[in-house]
Amino acid sequence: MITHLPRLLALAVVLLGATAAISAQQNPHGRLPVTSFAEPYLFLIRDPVVHEELELTEQQRQELGELNDQLDVQLWSMRNNSAQHIETTIQQATATAQTRLSSILQDDQQRRLSQIVLRTLGTKAFLHDELPEKLELSEKQRQEIRKTVTETQEAVDELIKQRQAEDSDKSLDKKYRTLKTDEQRQILATLTSSQRDEWVSLLGEQIDVSKLGGVKFKVPELHGSQSGWINSQPLTMQQLKGKVVALHFYAFNCINCKRNLPWYKGWHESFADQGLVVIGVHTPETSAEHDVESVHRNARDSGLKFPILIDNDKQNWGAWGNSIWPSVYLIDKQGYVRYWWYGELNWQGAEGEQLLRKRIEELLSEE
Repeated sequence: MITHLPRLLALAVVLLGATAAISAQQNPHGRLPVTSFAEPYLFLIRDPVVHEELELTEQQRQELGELNDQLDVQLWSMRNNSAQHIETTIQQATATAQTRLSSILQDDQQRRLSQIVLRTLGTKAFLHDELPEKLELSEKQRQEIRKTVTETQEAVDELIKQRQAEDSDKSLDKKYRTLKTDEQRQILATLTSSQRDEWVSLLGEQIDVSKLGGVKFKVPELHGSQSGWINSQPLTMQQLKGKVVALHFYAFNCINCKRNLPWYKGWHESFADQGLVVIGVHTPETSAEHDVESVHRNARDSGLKFPILIDNDKQNWGAWGNSIWPSVYLIDKQGYVRYWWYGELNWQGAEGEQLLRKRIEELLSEE
């Protein structure tokens, strides 16, 4: 066992780093928890850290960027659909991406990408077919490891619920590390020495998975409606290239939306002269909110002077895959979604307004 110590340490890094933090759904820092995703491939192929690791040429970056832009249309819109629809969409998009990448990447780049995917998945890779087949695991080994990984993930999911309910970080993080350490020991005990060696070979060189997830997504185009716009002529995202955009979904009778409106007004007043465009998308939640004149009256009474798109047919809501009132997205000058926040910005002292205001300043300062 001593002869395998360096390789076992490498495995430990992967296993313990598989889900380094229990994350909330907000994204005010522009970094997604890709190590917690069951299918991280579509996120890794757009990650700048991965692009650097693969040493992409300028031509490859351009082709890969065009591919990701095409995929984003379906990835955004799928988000408020059923779990089955989401799973099917991801599978189809992944298959499309893998086919296209086979002609974009060189063999060594393809191999390194596979290694990064494996390191990002961590122990979840044993729940797929590819890794067990490459390691030539027996059916008994597969069952034992699958049971270990599944039970550990169920325990981690329970910790996530506790963290959301109790907001107790340190004690729960300690429990998380204990769970992952126990999982590591059980898996290593199940594998033979040659299987451990093969796994290390498949993993390749280490990559700091904690730096992954800094991704961006092509913004969906705005869809006009018969109800029209307030405070503006019809706008498109293409027209807004070169501007920073703060786009938020709201409904005028939604109490949580009302609590966010002063922050949106403040952004408009503070940054409009510097190139920020605040856009409200009014998507009705109740039957009363379908009344267009009521939307206009509420906008006047609330002192909203930024552009508002009336989305009575929910066409924009669907294109963005939105599911929560209120939601706000920050879009950079190139037309990519970089940050977002769901719900009240300052719910229970969350300081979301301060975080996103800082992000707006950073986006405005970018070339």
